[in-house]
Amino acid sequence: SYRLDVSARDNTGRTIDVEMQMKDEKNIPRRMRYYSGAIDQTILEKSMDYSKLTDTVVLFITLFDPFGRDFIRYSFRNICLEDKELELEDGTTKIVLNAIGTKGEASRELKDFLNLVAGSFTYEKGSFADRVQDEVAIARKNSDWRRQYMEWKMTLLNERNKGREEGYEQGRAEGLETAARGMFKKGITLETIAEILDISVEDVEKMLT
Repeated sequence: SYRLDVSARDNTGRTIDVEMQMKDEKNIPRRMRYYSGAIDQTILEKSMDYSKLTDTVVLFITLFDPFGRDFIRYSFRNICLEDKELELEDGTTKIVLNAIGTKGEASRELKDFLNLVAGSFTYEKGSFADRVQDEVAIARKNSDWRRQYMEWKMTLLNERNKGREEGYEQGRAEGLETAARGMFKKGITLETIAEILDISVEDVEKMLT
């Protein structure tokens, strides 16, 4: 029911989800919540013992600053509001790497990589960013990879279009119902409401029940 950009596990057993976000859709916090829960459900398919849940890291790499504080890295964990030193220790960490940020500590390797993500090719030979760029060049020459990428891109585009259509229809239905209820409260007849909204009287009756 969901697709991860990159799913990995480090040498400590943590499950790490890496997501690239190119456009600011104002939903990063909620999306991180969704991915974190989805990963947990996948892990629990193997065992319903909650103690078996691994630590998880949801990492978003963005070309924009979703929080407007200019930090290179935003790290979040669950803490007690009454005592900021008390951490929930539920094993979840959420991190946003802001490619245009300037504040905060970050290694040279990380800064070079984020600069590469942002479109800058000024990095040292042999650095992580340089190795990433080499892998990209190799992938572009791989015809099988290009075919798989295009198939995946078309599948994703179709899913998004379907989601937009479903969202449009749902929004339209909710809007019609709200309008119908509002007119009915003002004493407008069902026939007139149906004519105004260009729907049947039966549909109006269903909306008002």
